[in-house]
Amino acid sequence: MTDNIHGEALVERCNEIMHRLGGMARAHDSDWLNLDVGMGQFKAMIVLKDNGRQTVGGLARALSISEPSASLLVEKLVTRRFVGRTDDPGDRRRTLVALTDEGDQLMARLRRSREDKFLGWLRQLESEDLGSLLRGLQALIAVIDREEGQKGDRA
Repeated sequence: MTDNIHGEALVERCNEIMHRLGGMARAHDSDWLNLDVGMGQFKAMIVLKDNGRQTVGGLARALSISEPSASLLVEKLVTRRFVGRTDDPGDRRRTLVALTDEGDQLMARLRRSREDKFLGWLRQLESEDLGSLLRGLQALIAVIDREEGQKGDRA
């Protein structure tokens, strides 16, 4: 934990660098620059990529939006052929939504292009610097895990 002004300055500098890294990866990636979907649509695609098919209600809950708003997002994504609808085999009154092959390929391509960019940058580091970065990232993950564990204890 930082306990002095110098430590707080280091925290601020790390935060600036993390923001810059994210921006640099996006700025160099034509797939991201050419992406023509709204933020809500993109978030819906992330949920579907990470969690698989969902009901519209489940998608709404995951995005913390109303069901009508989620339904509108789904409709736009269906029109773009990124998402498809199917009947729920367990309840024919419900419809499930999932990424189409086209939507799945887009999400995989976006993630892969950013990952490839970072891997290229990491490979250019000297071993000593790479080791220091790894130790710092592991320490950050340990703090996050500890904090998340405390949240789970309160739930």
